[in-house]
Amino acid sequence: MNAKQQQRKALLDKWGGVIDESFGKLPENKKYFLAALAHNVQYINEGFDNVYSQNLNGMGPVAFPADPGTQQQFHDPSRKVGSIDVPANTLALNMNLAAQTILFDLLPTVPVYSPLVQLDYVDYVYGGGKLGSGEGPRYFLIKWEELYNADSQAGIKTLRKGDVIYVGKKEVDALCVKATFVQTSRVAGYVIVRNDGVYKVAETETKVSFVASNEPLVAAAQNADTIFKVDVDGTATNIVAGMTKVIFDLVSAGDEQIHGFVTLNDDGDPMSRAQSEFGNSKVMELRTFSKAIEVKTYQVWGALTRRQVKDLKARGLDSVAIIKNAMQNEITQAINDNGLSRMRRLGVTTHANLLAAQGYNLNLYIGAAGSTGKDFKAFSIPEFIDAAGVDRAGEMGIIPNAESNSSAENQITRQARIATRILAASAIIGNLSRFGAGDAAVVNTITLVALKTQKNFVSAIDNTLVQDNKNLYYAGDLAGIKIYCDPKQMLNDNRVLVLRTNKTADGVDIDNINQGMVFLPYDLASTVEITAEGTAAPKLLIESDYALAETGMYPSLAYLTFAIDSDYGWV
Repeated sequence: MNAKQQQRKALLDKWGGVIDESFGKLPENKKYFLAALAHNVQYINEGFDNVYSQNLNGMGPVAFPADPGTQQQFHDPSRKVGSIDVPANTLALNMNLAAQTILFDLLPTVPVYSPLVQLDYVDYVYGGGKLGSGEGPRYFLIKWEELYNADSQAGIKTLRKGDVIYVGKKEVDALCVKATFVQTSRVAGYVIVRNDGVYKVAETETKVSFVASNEPLVAAAQNADTIFKVDVDGTATNIVAGMTKVIFDLVSAGDEQIHGFVTLNDDGDPMSRAQSEFGNSKVMELRTFSKAIEVKTYQVWGALTRRQVKDLKARGLDSVAIIKNAMQNEITQAINDNGLSRMRRLGVTTHANLLAAQGYNLNLYIGAAGSTGKDFKAFSIPEFIDAAGVDRAGEMGIIPNAESNSSAENQITRQARIATRILAASAIIGNLSRFGAGDAAVVNTITLVALKTQKNFVSAIDNTLVQDNKNLYYAGDLAGIKIYCDPKQMLNDNRVLVLRTNKTADGVDIDNINQGMVFLPYDLASTVEITAEGTAAPKLLIESDYALAETGMYPSLAYLTFAIDSDYGWV
């Protein structure tokens, strides 16, 4: 038994009985999460135990007091006083809220005991030199803002492996990078090239010539505005023009694979014995990253009147418990909505990049025979915004009609196309990320009904705490993909989110979270109860502290969002 397994057993031994008594039989993965959360909450609360060992001279700031040392020093103005605020014992409420937060099922979950979290991850890259030195890396990536416009896409499609290109300005004394085109990034559509050195433009009137330079790659990128080719006679032809904010970056070997890196032969064939004696000087390197994550807060107030408390008690009802339940539900929904929104937007980023890099459009439109297609902007969806907040609907273009012969189709065959799209999205996530296929999807109520007609859909049998059709809930499996329904998603909002949960088949978080989002609960439900001055009525506050963090070089690749539309409806 390794250290992680021992820790897991210890937490379940300590808290398992309490959890079973409170929530009944839960899946082991959720029970472990609640045990870890309970342990952290207890740790946080115990940190307040020493606050009350002193006399406090009045209400100060919300803070711990400093030890005065002696009685005479109590009134020393330099002494830090405490606030006499008593932290509530919120363990039960905290665990209850956690049990109903379905985001736990969709994201790797790591309970934390500090409001500041540091995430570390490592990427392996094609190295051999630094971008900021005269001796640059063997291969590098060219990024620019206008990647997704039509001119850029048309220019990139003309490039073939082995083409010599130049990146820079076509003007006298401007720096350019000479490079050999290797491939287009399968992830984002950027250009991957072999570094052939930095040059200075010597003439530009009718012909272009170059003089070798020792400037670093980053110097050439600073003012670059064009990718162009040069014919043997010196005539320059634009491939991509009007570039701004050009960035040269190292190529991630985890996300890309450069054919021929492990040999001297650009065609990828193994080296001969004579070549191997000479040696392959290409180098792989590690790049480490640290990200500081700040825990953030949701907050909701609840208020009652003395009359409500009194009258409801006469009816056998606990008004405080009722209002707490409503407040708890509000925060649960907010957490789920926040996580879903983030994932959907990351999925849009993946879809737009997929379209740019490989020309693949996963959106589905079904219309009457004779209809050629429908503009994606006319789909009845509220938004198609990416992780950067950019509307990508216009880039999706006209979605071709998937139905060519209406007489051969019926509602069941049309509904089957949704299932096929979900399976395709799952496979694409695995193809792009190389960390595993998508294993879950989130749909609206109408799409769920359509999926339930498919023979490979298995409805969920077990009733869980969250399977109440009020919040996001698990509905069943489609060919091994867990289907969740978001009942708050509008019935005509036919966006589908497919994702990789980064969990094992039994729902346990994988040991290494390579790519995607992570759910970091700190204190999911701390509560404060006070009596309002003047009215003597009870007032409550519930706060939830957590963070959502994105990890990996391309966190969006764990998600893919697409939309469906049918002139016939889906049910």
